[in-house]
Amino acid sequence: MLELEPSNAQAHAALAVCFNHRAQHGWTTDRKALLEATHKLANDAVRFDPRDPNAHFALGLTCTNSSAPHEAIRHYQEAIRLHPSHIPSLANLGLCYSFIDRPALGLPY
Repeated sequence: MLELEPSNAQAHAALAVCFNHRAQHGWTTDRKALLEATHKLANDAVRFDPRDPNAHFALGLTCTNSSAPHEAIRHYQEAIRLHPSHIPSLANLGLCYSFIDRPALGLPY
């Protein structure tokens, strides 16, 4: 899809999520390089369509896996603002509040 539409935010976001899962589960020989590629894809997704909740979710997920929970929280919150029923963002937002030692804030999610 990226070859056909290089500025397709949804394609960038979907690929970023796939790469994230690869890095998270250890399905790579170079986790750092994969996370860097993931972060670029997710940043591009948000840049190409800042109104796409999946783009913000992908960037939030990347930030979560790169030990940047505060930045992840901002992107999950934006995804939820854009789509209040975005379940992956709701769940990961709750998780990120635990990462920053604020689990009570995560309970509603």
